[in-house]
Amino acid sequence: MPEAADERRVRQRRDAERAQAAPQTTPQTTPRSRPTPDPRVSQLFERVTSRMAEMAGHSISGFVASDLPTIYGALERIAREGMARGPVFCEWGSGLGAATALAALLDYEACGIEIEHDLVGAARELVSELNIEARFAAGSFLLPGDDDLIFDERYAQPVMSHEAYSELDLTPAELDVVFSYPWPGEEALVDRLFLRHSTPDALLLTFHGDDRILVQRHVADNPELVPLGWM
Repeated sequence: MPEAADERRVRQRRDAERAQAAPQTTPQTTPRSRPTPDPRVSQLFERVTSRMAEMAGHSISGFVASDLPTIYGALERIAREGMARGPVFCEWGSGLGAATALAALLDYEACGIEIEHDLVGAARELVSELNIEARFAAGSFLLPGDDDLIFDERYAQPVMSHEAYSELDLTPAELDVVFSYPWPGEEALVDRLFLRHSTPDALLLTFHGDDRILVQRHVADNPELVPLGWM
């Protein structure tokens, strides 16, 4: 009947107006929760700050520390998002061992290579005090034959040796995540070394002076590292 049709149209228009007036809701997704940091993380920050103050005025081959909260954030995100192919972590130029210790606290199988013996001793002492399982070896992460990758006069007589890797019972091909804080101008060298000695899907993390970490991946058959972004 016409009257019934008119009423139906009025009701439909009224329902549409009510729907437009109602508050719009967007489905909420629950983010993956971050794990509660190990209490030793803050203790490590304090110890490293104290050690750095003690070292002030002592020249140990130009040692410069990187920003620990930035490193922790990047390593935690990589672990949480499953970006690494495996747990083996190595820090090239480990200094006081802070980045290596942070990796160990995030359940990486962590080790560091450092050319300065005094710093290796300090790193071992640091992780021992905090009961952190991490290993350090004195030596170079440059291997014999890597001199063809070096174009900087600062490396006129570079130290190249298998000793550090032998002490750690590892080869560069077994490293899943490598972290390094290259000096300005050394970034390309670190990239070339990693590309030569790592295997596909391994990650390279390089710390830069603006407190950011560049994450790159070794991709099979790619002549360059593939950037995954800044953290």
